[in-house]
Parts: sequence; C-alpha cells; structure tokens
Amino acid sequence: MVIAPWIWSVTGCGAGEMHVLDRCLAAEPTPRQLEAADLVAWTAAHCLQDRGEDRPAMSDVVARLQAALELVRCDD
Repeated sequence: MVIAPWIWSVTGCGAGEMHVLDRCLAAEPTPRQLEAADLVAWTAAHCLQDRGEDRPAMSDVVARLQAALELVRCDD
C-alpha cells in the first residue's frame, strides 16, 4: 500500500516535504491501523489551519491522538 499520495491529498503537503521515518513497514496495515492513521492525519491537517479559531482545541487533539493509540493497541 502506498500511503504517501493519500497523506498528500489529506494534508496538502507536496512530495518534497515528506520523509520516510521507518523503512521497515508492516506488509499490510490492519483496518484499525488504517483508521488510526486516518484519525492522526485528519487531526494534523486541522491543526495546520491558518486561522487559530479554525484549529481544534488542544484537549480535542489529545483526545483524538489517544483514540488513535487505543485503536492500534487493540490490534495487539
């Protein structure tokens, strides 16, 4: 699965702004991992809004990231 184009479409980042951090990725992510990745990407994209009032509150960011972590932990 190639996730970079999907991330670019969600965040608006160009190819020159992406860096591979882990070259040993799992063969195929689970549905819960994909849901967690979507939640993290959505949260990150909304944190980058130009106007402060359009960005989520930090408490919402924390809650979403905790929810994403729980999704991944449930796969263990």
